[in-house]
Amino acid sequence: MTYVKWHVDYTPYVSEAWAATDTVALTSFYDPIMSVKLGEGRDSFSMKVKNFNNNFDSYFNQNDKLTIYRSVDTDTKPADPLMVITLKDTPESYTFNNNMIRVEGYNFSESVLSAMVFVDVTTRTIPQAFQDALSDAGQDNPNFEVTWSSGNPTTKKGGGAFPTVGQKWFYKPIRRLIEEFSTSSKTEDGNYYWYVDKDNELVWKSSESFSTYTFNYATDAVKAMKLTKDTKDVRNYFILKGGMDPENHQITVPYVNWTSVAGNGRKYMIVADAQTQNTAKELIDEDLAQSYSIEDKGSLTSNYPSEIDAGSSFTTAWTASATYTTKKESISVTKGSTVTINTGTAAGNKRAYVEVIRTEVKERLKVIGAAYANNLQYGKLRVDLEFEPGEKAWGLGDVITCTIGTINNNEPTEMRINQIQYTTNADIYSLEEDIGTIGR
Repeated sequence: MTYVKWHVDYTPYVSEAWAATDTVALTSFYDPIMSVKLGEGRDSFSMKVKNFNNNFDSYFNQNDKLTIYRSVDTDTKPADPLMVITLKDTPESYTFNNNMIRVEGYNFSESVLSAMVFVDVTTRTIPQAFQDALSDAGQDNPNFEVTWSSGNPTTKKGGGAFPTVGQKWFYKPIRRLIEEFSTSSKTEDGNYYWYVDKDNELVWKSSESFSTYTFNYATDAVKAMKLTKDTKDVRNYFILKGGMDPENHQITVPYVNWTSVAGNGRKYMIVADAQTQNTAKELIDEDLAQSYSIEDKGSLTSNYPSEIDAGSSFTTAWTASATYTTKKESISVTKGSTVTINTGTAAGNKRAYVEVIRTEVKERLKVIGAAYANNLQYGKLRVDLEFEPGEKAWGLGDVITCTIGTINNNEPTEMRINQIQYTTNADIYSLEEDIGTIGR
């Protein structure tokens, strides 16, 4: 019978540091659970400690470190840990015959999820921009730094260069940036997936770069399986809000996937998060920065660059995301180039500038809308597979071709591992389709 041995090393966080000499091996714990997740989910670990005689009342504290090892069918401690976490919570539970502390924490993926960055990546390629963002985030979190994995690609699968970002990431959440710029519309090389590994390195790989395996419900030694045909998250009619133009008028654009509407009816979603709502402001702020210092911007009464107000020639600081001609003022715009406005009058410049800003914001919102529509147009198959510990060597992001009699007429279906949970009794893999097939 398969058995699991957990090894947990505890290091207190003292004077904003961890000292190896303070590390001790914990032995009095039970019910350990570890979860690792693909993308923006937080990797976590929890265990329970019996608190007899209140011995552990003040033992565990925030940012103390746990280094976790797990061996299967041996008591020998592995050379490499499965995860390194810092403690975030220690809720206590008391009954008449049991005092218990649940020790909970996350690996450094939490710093990726919560960090805001301030970097100019206008001329940097996507992987270069991610590295810059991680370095910037690390300056504020030197003890909890997530670094860029040396194995990550620097070029597309075919050897070509990734697109340059063409943006300034000022006070942007790094998690949203990684998610946005890992989509096919940004990489121009298909979707990319990421996670933070056991060494607290950010691994970023193309969808085709992960290992592939097969699973057959009729022949594989699976302990339990849970199958979900999930259509509750289907969305196909998007209203995207991009903030205010220089005249303080809201910029919105619809994006509709009519194919999905035909099969599922209209499923509305308003997209008005920080990413979209700041789109216009970021473009305008970049332009204002060419005319005014940071100190001057705080006292401005106009939302226009000084050249626009003066009726003279003005060239935007940002580059266009698409090629188009504005409808009213007939300003020709080329993808990847700046935009020059010079109507000869202040009033004409303002009209042209507003139209250019509104059109550019809508173009950018359409790209976001297309990504949402592609991902949410159909329901997705989700499968949880529970195996004996160590039965499978599958990893996060791996693609499993599943043959399960109750789905897709017994046709093999590709699904990606987006979460793994390790317990004392099982390894549980959560799989999901990249692109949904329910309702197609």
